[in-house]
Amino acid sequence: MKVKSQFLQRFHLNRSHYLLSARCAQVMLEFFEALDISDEEAIDDIQFKSFMKDSTDCSDNDAEALFDMFDVDASGQIEFDEFFLLICLLIAVKDREEKQFLYYHSRTCFELIDADGSQQISTDEFVRFGSLFNISKSAIYQIFTDFDVSGDHELDYDEFRLFTIAAIDRQRTLDEQQRKLHIDLPAGAKDQPVHTPTSQSGYLTPHGTSGRTPRGDRSGPQALSRRVSSVSRLPAKTPRGDGKTPRSSDTSERGRNKKEDEAEKEKGGTGKCAIS
Repeated sequence: MKVKSQFLQRFHLNRSHYLLSARCAQVMLEFFEALDISDEEAIDDIQFKSFMKDSTDCSDNDAEALFDMFDVDASGQIEFDEFFLLICLLIAVKDREEKQFLYYHSRTCFELIDADGSQQISTDEFVRFGSLFNISKSAIYQIFTDFDVSGDHELDYDEFRLFTIAAIDRQRTLDEQQRKLHIDLPAGAKDQPVHTPTSQSGYLTPHGTSGRTPRGDRSGPQALSRRVSSVSRLPAKTPRGDGKTPRSSDTSERGRNKKEDEAEKEKGGTGKCAIS
């Protein structure tokens, strides 16, 4: 089942107990009162079916089955507490957290699926309501094969609880695999489209396929190589205590000639000063 209501898209369950917060519950109460046009503090099957058709892609038969499922007291109406549970389940389906909802509310879900109140879930009951949790018919048959320990073709609560534990463990494993896959991506690849070209060195090159870094771009292996090369060409630092900077041979020659000229001028200038 797919949730298509734009109103429900705004809500998310509190992950500490997979229910709506008190503030969101108050909003849902006001929404429920708007649906209750007859002011009976409940909605009938027609109102319920209209809500489900507008909010999900379920069929008329599925909507009727869900009405019977959530009409726990068989009053022919859905009160707010029953409606609130339905809303929480729909939000879990929207956020793909059905398994977490089953795990945290296994007793409540077990009693909802157990339509005849026999404290046993038959294959027919699970198939009838399994679509609400996005569990396919083939998966349900596999569940009975794996968790029907007693072999009576029914699941009691302990067996159903084992199924919810296995389901949540499986979901956690899948989430961990997805998280590792996301972490293992190269830096910057998470924000790049799938068709982003790569250079021969394996680095992503969003600017083109040549692997060259455009002028002004200070990132990338080529820019780093240029920076390292420029650092290696810098003159050696002058040792502390020596005020002279090493010169090349031609520079030293010009320096000596300049000193000799200054010395000759200084001698001549000194003689003139002495006469005066």
